[in-house]
Amino acid sequence: VGDKVEIIKDNNHLQEISNHLNTIPYEVICSISKRVPRIYK
Repeated sequence: VGDKVEIIKDNNHLQEISNHLNTIPYEVICSISKRVPRIYK
């Protein structure tokens, strides 16, 4: 609890995740709960 986690490190990683889930990158990002804090760099 309280640990920081990096879920998506770059666009290529996002594409790999979406391929694994058989969807598109946009849906992967939209499916992350609003309760998860976001830090954009």
